[in-house]
Amino acid sequence: MAVFANRFKKLRVEILGLTQDQMAEKLGVQRPTVAGYESEEKNRVPRKETLNKIADTFGVSTDWLLGNTDNPNINNNDKEFQEFLNDPTLGFWAKEFKEYPEAEQELRKIWEILKNREDGRKPGDKQ
Repeated sequence: MAVFANRFKKLRVEILGLTQDQMAEKLGVQRPTVAGYESEEKNRVPRKETLNKIADTFGVSTDWLLGNTDNPNINNNDKEFQEFLNDPTLGFWAKEFKEYPEAEQELRKIWEILKNREDGRKPGDKQ
C-alpha cells in the first residue's frame, strides 16, 4: 500500500517535522516500525489502534491514509455518522427522493424552517 507509506511519511516530515525516532515515541512503537510504515517495499500498514492514533495525530481520516478517499478531511471514524449512513431507511429515502426531483425545493424549505426553529431553542427546551 504505497499510498499509506507516502502519505504517512509526508505528514511526518512536512506537517510535524519529526524524525522517525520522534514519531515512533509519539505513537508508542519502535523506530523500525515507523520505517516499515514508510517503506513502499515493505508495504506495512499499522494495526487499527495505531492507524487511528496516526489519523488523530494528523487530523486526517483513516480512509485518506489508506488511499480509500482523496479527501483527508472526511472523518469516517465518527460512530454516529457511520450509524446514520448504515441506516437502511436512509437508502430507501434517498432512492425515493431521486424519483421525485420536483419535491427537492419543498423539502429544502421545510428543512430551513426546522433548522431555524431549532436555532432559537435552548438546551432543555421542549420540542
